[in-house]
Amino acid sequence: MGELRFEVGDASVLEAHVGARGLETFVEAAVIGGELTDPLLEGGVFSSDALDGFLGPLGFQVADLAEELPDAGPLGDDLGAGCFEGVFGAVDLMAHILADRLESVEEIVTTHVVVGGGMSRGSLRSLVETTDAIKAGGMTYHDGDWRPGMPARHTAITLPGQSEATPVMAFPVSEVVTIPRHIRVRHVQGLTEAALGAQLNTPLTPEIIQSLPEGPDEDSRRTQHFTYVLDATSTDGRRARGIVRGPDTYGITAVIAVESARRLIAEPAKPGELAPAQAYHPTAFLDFLIPHGIQWIVEDAPAT
Repeated sequence: MGELRFEVGDASVLEAHVGARGLETFVEAAVIGGELTDPLLEGGVFSSDALDGFLGPLGFQVADLAEELPDAGPLGDDLGAGCFEGVFGAVDLMAHILADRLESVEEIVTTHVVVGGGMSRGSLRSLVETTDAIKAGGMTYHDGDWRPGMPARHTAITLPGQSEATPVMAFPVSEVVTIPRHIRVRHVQGLTEAALGAQLNTPLTPEIIQSLPEGPDEDSRRTQHFTYVLDATSTDGRRARGIVRGPDTYGITAVIAVESARRLIAEPAKPGELAPAQAYHPTAFLDFLIPHGIQWIVEDAPAT
C-alpha cells in the first residue's frame, strides 16, 4: 500500500476528511464503500459521515442506491470498485451463510439492536437527512424489486436470550439492497426495536447537532454493544437464524474497513459494485473479527 498507513485502534482514523485524490492508492486498489459512490464521482473526497459507525449505511440513502445502481458493473469496471459497509457488512456476510445452509430462500428478515453508546455528529446529520426514510420504514425487497413503505411482516421478534418478544418496526438498512445481489430470495426487510425507532424520529436541528460533542466518549463506546439477528426461511418452510454480536460499532467499523482494504489488495475481487459477500469469503471474514470482539452463530429453528 505504499506510504499509506492505518491506525485501527480508534474509528476516528476513518472519519477524518481526506483531500481529493488523497487516498488514490487506496481507491485504485478496489476499495470503496457503496455509500461513498457520490463523493467519489464528485472528485474522490471521502466524507466522514459516510463512514460513521452507527448510522453510516443510512447515509447513502438505500432508495437512491437501489435506483441508481441496480447493476453497477460498468461503473465498477471503470473505477475498479468493490464495496464494504462497515459493521453492517457483517449482516450481509451472515445472510450468505444462511442461504448456503437453506439452499433455497424465501425470506430474510434482519433485526438490529444497539444498546448503550451514542451517536457522533456525523451520525446525527445522517439521521436528519434520512428522517423521511426512517419514518416510512425504508425500502423492502419484494418479488424482484425494491419498494418503499411496505409494512413490516413481523411486529415483534423474540431476541436471543429473551423469553418474550420485543416490539419491532421496519427500518432502512443497507442489506436490503446488498442481499439480493448474491442470494435469490423473494423478500428482504430490515427491522429495529420500536423503542429505538421512536427515539430516532426525534426532531434535530443543525444548531442542536453542532452543540453536541463530536462523538461518544470512550466510556460510552466501551459499554456499547450490538446484536444483529437474521431470520431466514426456505421455500419449503425450513428456518435458520444467524446472530452477530459485538462491541463498539465505531471501533469495529474501523477494523472492518481496514481489513476490507487489506483483503482486496491481497486478493482482488472482480470489478463492480459488490456486496460484502461477493467480495469476501463470509466465514473467513467473520472468523477474522472474533479476536476483535465479534461473536457469530447459526441456529436451526422450528420449520413453519
